[in-house]
Amino acid sequence: MFVEADPYPWPYDGGLVADRLARVICGAQRWFYSRTAQPNDALDRVARIASLMRPSGASIVAVRHGSDHHHQGRPVLPLVGSSDYQLIIEASAADALIDAAGIDAFYGSNIDAYFRARGID
Repeated sequence: MFVEADPYPWPYDGGLVADRLARVICGAQRWFYSRTAQPNDALDRVARIASLMRPSGASIVAVRHGSDHHHQGRPVLPLVGSSDYQLIIEASAADALIDAAGIDAFYGSNIDAYFRARGID
Protein backbone atom coordinates (compact mmCIF):
# COMPACT_ATOMS: atom_id res chain seq x y z
CA MET A 1 0.00 0.00 0.00
CA PHE A 2 1.22 3.51 -0.73
CA VAL A 3 -0.03 7.07 -1.06
CA GLU A 4 0.03 8.70 -4.51
CA ALA A 5 2.24 11.76 -4.18
CA ASP A 6 4.42 14.02 -6.28
CA PRO A 7 7.26 13.55 -7.19
CA TYR A 8 6.90 9.86 -6.20
CA PRO A 9 4.58 7.62 -4.15
CA TRP A 10 5.08 7.37 -0.39
CA PRO A 11 6.58 5.23 0.92
CA TYR A 12 8.67 4.67 -2.19
CA ASP A 13 8.70 0.88 -1.73
CA GLY A 14 4.94 0.55 -1.20
CA GLY A 15 5.59 -0.77 2.30
CA LEU A 16 2.91 1.27 4.06
CA VAL A 17 1.52 -0.88 6.88
CA ALA A 18 -1.72 0.63 8.18
CA ASP A 19 -1.63 -0.94 11.64
CA ARG A 20 1.69 0.85 12.23
CA LEU A 21 0.06 4.25 11.55
CA ALA A 22 -1.76 6.61 13.87
CA ARG A 23 -3.94 9.62 13.17
CA VAL A 24 -3.16 11.96 16.05
CA ILE A 25 -5.88 14.54 16.72
CA CYS A 26 -4.38 17.36 18.77
CA GLY A 27 -6.26 20.18 20.45
CA ALA A 28 -9.84 19.24 19.57
CA GLN A 29 -10.88 21.07 22.74
CA ARG A 30 -13.21 23.96 23.56
CA TRP A 31 -10.26 26.27 24.32
CA PHE A 32 -8.68 25.81 20.87
CA TYR A 33 -12.07 25.81 19.12
CA SER A 34 -12.76 29.35 20.30
CA ARG A 35 -9.37 30.48 18.94
CA THR A 36 -9.55 28.83 15.52
CA ALA A 37 -10.72 30.35 12.24
CA GLN A 38 -13.47 28.18 10.72
CA PRO A 39 -13.27 25.53 13.45
CA ASN A 40 -16.19 23.50 12.09
CA ASP A 41 -14.38 23.06 8.77
CA ALA A 42 -11.30 21.83 10.63
CA LEU A 43 -13.36 19.38 12.70
CA ASP A 44 -15.06 18.06 9.56
CA ARG A 45 -11.65 17.38 8.00
CA VAL A 46 -10.42 15.67 11.16
CA ALA A 47 -13.48 13.40 11.21
CA ARG A 48 -13.21 12.64 7.50
CA ILE A 49 -9.54 11.65 7.67
CA ALA A 50 -10.13 9.52 10.76
CA SER A 51 -13.07 7.75 9.07
CA LEU A 52 -10.87 6.95 6.06
CA MET A 53 -7.97 5.65 8.17
CA ARG A 54 -9.88 3.59 10.75
CA PRO A 55 -11.04 0.80 8.38
CA SER A 56 -7.43 0.23 7.28
CA GLY A 57 -6.36 -0.61 10.83
CA ALA A 58 -4.71 2.69 11.74
CA SER A 59 -5.08 3.92 15.33
CA ILE A 60 -6.96 7.13 16.07
CA VAL A 61 -5.45 8.99 19.03
CA ALA A 62 -6.88 12.16 20.60
CA VAL A 63 -4.57 14.42 22.61
CA ARG A 64 -5.80 16.90 25.22
CA HIS A 65 -3.42 19.73 26.06
CA GLY A 66 -3.66 21.34 29.46
CA SER A 67 -1.98 23.00 32.39
CA ASP A 68 -2.62 22.86 36.11
CA HIS A 69 -1.73 26.54 36.66
CA HIS A 70 -1.95 30.00 35.11
CA HIS A 71 1.10 31.67 33.58
CA GLN A 72 1.48 35.26 34.78
CA GLY A 73 -2.17 35.41 35.76
CA ARG A 74 -3.68 33.91 32.61
CA PRO A 75 -3.76 30.45 31.11
CA VAL A 76 -1.57 29.66 28.10
CA LEU A 77 -3.37 26.33 27.88
CA PRO A 78 -6.75 25.29 29.19
CA LEU A 79 -6.77 24.37 32.86
CA VAL A 80 -7.00 20.64 33.42
CA GLY A 81 -10.56 19.74 34.39
CA SER A 82 -12.11 23.00 33.15
CA SER A 83 -14.82 23.14 30.50
CA ASP A 84 -12.23 24.51 28.03
CA TYR A 85 -10.14 21.35 28.59
CA GLN A 86 -12.91 19.05 27.38
CA LEU A 87 -12.87 17.44 23.95
CA ILE A 88 -15.28 18.72 21.32
CA ILE A 89 -15.18 15.44 19.44
CA GLU A 90 -16.72 12.24 20.73
CA ALA A 91 -14.15 10.48 22.90
CA SER A 92 -15.41 7.20 21.43
CA ALA A 93 -14.20 8.44 18.02
CA ALA A 94 -10.63 7.79 19.21
CA ASP A 95 -8.94 4.53 20.14
CA ALA A 96 -6.98 6.31 22.86
CA LEU A 97 -7.08 9.58 24.78
CA ILE A 98 -3.70 11.01 25.76
CA ASP A 99 -3.29 13.93 28.18
CA ALA A 100 -0.27 16.19 27.54
CA ALA A 101 1.11 18.86 29.86
CA GLY A 102 2.03 21.21 27.01
CA ILE A 103 1.43 22.02 23.36
CA ASP A 104 3.74 19.18 22.31
CA ALA A 105 1.81 15.90 22.52
CA PHE A 106 4.94 14.15 23.80
CA TYR A 107 5.55 16.57 26.69
CA GLY A 108 4.24 15.25 29.98
CA SER A 109 2.34 12.39 28.35
CA ASN A 110 2.58 8.67 27.70
CA ILE A 111 2.11 8.93 23.92
CA ASP A 112 5.60 7.57 23.17
CA ALA A 113 4.96 4.51 25.34
CA TYR A 114 1.54 4.07 23.72
CA PHE A 115 3.07 4.10 20.22
CA ARG A 116 5.97 1.80 21.13
CA ALA A 117 3.70 -0.76 22.83
CA ARG A 118 1.64 -1.00 19.64
CA GLY A 119 4.50 -0.89 17.14
CA ILE A 120 3.35 2.44 15.74
CA ASP A 121 6.04 4.39 13.91
